[in-house]
Amino acid sequence: MADPHDEPAPAKRSEDTQTTTSPPKDTVIIEEGDTLLVCADAEELGKLRVSSIILKHTSPVFKAMLGPHFAEGQVPCSVLHPQELNCPEDNWHAMECLMQLLHHCKSWLQDDLCDNGTLKRLIGLGAVADKYDCIEAIFLQVDTVFAHFKNSHIAAGAYLDVNSDSAGLRNCFDLAIAALHFEKDSYFYFFTKRLVVDFVGPYSSVLTTRPGSGESALSLELNIRLKLEEQRNATRVRIGEHIPSLALVSCLVCGPYQHKSITFMPAFEKAIKLETHWPPTFSSLSIRTVLEKLKNVGNIERRPVCGHHGSLVRKAREFEDFAAEVYNSMAGMCSRCAKAGSFTTGSCGVSGHWVPTAHWKDGI
Repeated sequence: MADPHDEPAPAKRSEDTQTTTSPPKDTVIIEEGDTLLVCADAEELGKLRVSSIILKHTSPVFKAMLGPHFAEGQVPCSVLHPQELNCPEDNWHAMECLMQLLHHCKSWLQDDLCDNGTLKRLIGLGAVADKYDCIEAIFLQVDTVFAHFKNSHIAAGAYLDVNSDSAGLRNCFDLAIAALHFEKDSYFYFFTKRLVVDFVGPYSSVLTTRPGSGESALSLELNIRLKLEEQRNATRVRIGEHIPSLALVSCLVCGPYQHKSITFMPAFEKAIKLETHWPPTFSSLSIRTVLEKLKNVGNIERRPVCGHHGSLVRKAREFEDFAAEVYNSMAGMCSRCAKAGSFTTGSCGVSGHWVPTAHWKDGI
């Protein structure tokens, strides 16, 4: 007979019932794959089935990991019994794309490159390819991506809308970092030069911690940003100080002293259609825009204050030559030096490093 004080067991609630979910399916890069890569988020996205033969032939790092000196290389593997290779620090999507390229499969590189996530994925791919030393194996496949962005000028236009400058600045900086990962020396030079020539916003806005990036990567980006900011500021100062110096006039009658023409600057500001007084507002005008204005100034009259001479003229050629000189003095950075911790712009002078030749056109 049941004890009246005994309480009936509570009914099992639905939330108390543990539901088991099946593990995610593996992503098959190649059907004959005998190796499963276990990357970050593999519990949610599954493993990557790849060929150990291709890994060994395309990556010295994978070759060592699958060699006799590591546990993974001592385990026999086959299509029926694939071995697992743990890569817990590597982004799953970046590794998937890398494996697709190494195995000559279709990847997002064949899709619309104007997608918003393209540059983020490109940097992730570059970081993984650099880590496993297989940049050379995918060099040509990736080259078409950089050529697309260089030729389409997606990073920025010749004349910038200030409101869209931040997005363009981020795009151009991402392309520079991706080019650095992929050892694309000429493209790194190209995009770092564009950062100086085309953009007005602060470079600090693009300094963010990327998923999976460590302190060394952040330090690298910081040093690149600081060097480019230094070059941009120096160029702005040079332009700002040079134009007023053209207003000085020498008079043989007055002696060796130079007089400042009071008509030169107003005439100059009118000629370039400057809404404010010189120097220009560089926070809203890119260096490219200012140089383009200088190339189209024309002749500017300088009338001496003393009255001993008639009108003197600064020829249009003087402004054109100065604009060309300033533009040519601006330079991108050497990718190999940047990776080695030396941050300089222009020719580094190191033997074997890429430098722009007389026949190379940056297309800017």
